[in-house]
Amino acid sequence: MTSEGIMKRFVTTLAAVALLTACFDDPTSDLRGGPSQIRLSRSLAFLNPGTSVVVEATLLDQQGNVLPGVVSFSTADASVATAADVDTLEGLTETSGEITGVAAGATYVRVTGGGLTDSIFVVVVPTAFNGTISPATATVGQAITVSGTSLFGFNPDSVTVTVDGLPAVVVSATTSQVVFAPPTASGGVVNINGLTVLGNIYIGSMDAATTITVTEANEPANDGPPGATITAPSAVNASSEGYGVLDAPCGWAAGCGADQGVGDLDDFFSFTTPAGTDSMNFEVEVYWNNDHIDIDGFVLNASGGGYCALDGCAGASASDPEVMEVRLAPGTTYTVLVELWDNAGELMPTAYRVKITRRS
Repeated sequence: MTSEGIMKRFVTTLAAVALLTACFDDPTSDLRGGPSQIRLSRSLAFLNPGTSVVVEATLLDQQGNVLPGVVSFSTADASVATAADVDTLEGLTETSGEITGVAAGATYVRVTGGGLTDSIFVVVVPTAFNGTISPATATVGQAITVSGTSLFGFNPDSVTVTVDGLPAVVVSATTSQVVFAPPTASGGVVNINGLTVLGNIYIGSMDAATTITVTEANEPANDGPPGATITAPSAVNASSEGYGVLDAPCGWAAGCGADQGVGDLDDFFSFTTPAGTDSMNFEVEVYWNNDHIDIDGFVLNASGGGYCALDGCAGASASDPEVMEVRLAPGTTYTVLVELWDNAGELMPTAYRVKITRRS
């Protein structure tokens, strides 16, 4: 082959190689331009005061290719969390920032670089629930209110409360407030399960910063009428409450009568209706904290004569709470009987709450 032929073949080969190479080139390489996004190793951070987390940030072009560049971190609220750049040398393809929790709250950390801005949502959670618990001193079975904060709320469908490790009865629960009754005299640490942060982030359980003291109930055991006194509400839809504990190895259903001296089977509360000329409607409820136990409630006449204010003894049921709707004379004293009917072999003392509400 002549030198001229060799040269032609060489040129042809080069052209083929160039064409083949062009087929594998990125046809959009001219469209990439500069940075189009900041890739963050996390966009949400949960911290306790004094704890830190490091977040990596990387500049990317439109095709997702890593670009060199400096990214900086800054906090929107230094009273909640601080932010500091860790690696900011020119030419690095990854920049780090350290976020440190300062105090309970929520804020954003801004991440800027390459003409772009992104953010990290930061929640600083205290090591103990810091909502309000009131009253801090209560009797067994008394209603205690736990109020949320701007940070903390509750999941009403799953919230539970323990006091010194023992389950309390949750009387009511909303997203901002929980009402519970302590189970036994002692008190101590209150643990709340079903906490949420900022309304929709579930964080599980946490001990409260406030401890409570629980004293014995204000209703003496097996005292008989007239018993402890509850001040009857005078306004319509207003309520008054009393508390007590029933403690016996068996109930009336098992043949354990009060004359056997086997514990506290009956408690009594007296209340006097407001003065007036017309009869008025009241709702009397008895709540307790043990699904295995059946407690009955009755409203008796002023002498405690042993019969119910409503026909058929409306309070004798297996419901929790027991609910009695009664129409009572004005200016008259009545007695609420709380009776342990069946404890199904449970030996744990059972706290209860009596609630009297005027309906008309």
